[in-house]
Amino acid sequence: MKKNLFCIMMVLMFFFSCTEKKNIIVYYSRSGTTEKLALELYRHNIFADTMSIKLIEEYPQDFKATIERSKYERENNILPKLQNGKIDLNKYDTIFLGYPIWYGTFAPPIKSFINDNDSLAGHIVIPFATYGRGGFRNSIEDLKQSCPEATIKEGIGIASKLIHKVNDKVNQLYNNNSKTLCGGFSIEQEVDNEASLLFKQVVDSSLHIEPLSVSTQVVSGINYLFECIDTDGKDIEVKIYKPLPGQGQPQLTYIK
Repeated sequence: MKKNLFCIMMVLMFFFSCTEKKNIIVYYSRSGTTEKLALELYRHNIFADTMSIKLIEEYPQDFKATIERSKYERENNILPKLQNGKIDLNKYDTIFLGYPIWYGTFAPPIKSFINDNDSLAGHIVIPFATYGRGGFRNSIEDLKQSCPEATIKEGIGIASKLIHKVNDKVNQLYNNNSKTLCGGFSIEQEVDNEASLLFKQVVDSSLHIEPLSVSTQVVSGINYLFECIDTDGKDIEVKIYKPLPGQGQPQLTYIK
């Protein structure tokens, strides 16, 4: 246990102590789900500053109405006005930028924050997001387009139904570099079309298991580790091995 804590601290020092400048955790959270992820990031990085993005006109409490308004804003290139949009980013090297995924990308208040702060030019940006059905990877591509002079890192996305595992996901983010060097699993991402097709090919549909996120491990082939939920809301892990081309069919390794 002490050895694991020491390793985590060394990784944190690598991320956060390379310069004298501070880091900042900036996030928008409408319902509080993304805020849970932001606070867990802060718990691992207590020397960072934090800022919760606040709107002048908040979104409706009804989520459907919120989504309709955000769709209108996006389609008409309307940026919601922020109470605290402009900040002094000269104090920071790295910006942890958090948001929910709406309509397949980051929520509109993030675009407002980016616009208010010179597209975050010259900064390292580590995105973190919560989502229902995916969109995190797409949001990273949109960030790269919106912040062409910033360095966008891999970050982490978490399915909202798995937010109770937030500590595990944040540990995974901080340990990603050392793990991947040792052949460990990648950071979890939303289930893309390729992974979804693999899951449907191997896992019996009668089990009624829904995959929420997936991480991969390159071996002699690829291991896929799916975080899932069943109809009773029970957490389930599904591991599938996909061999190299021409060496057989994908196999279900375990369900637990």
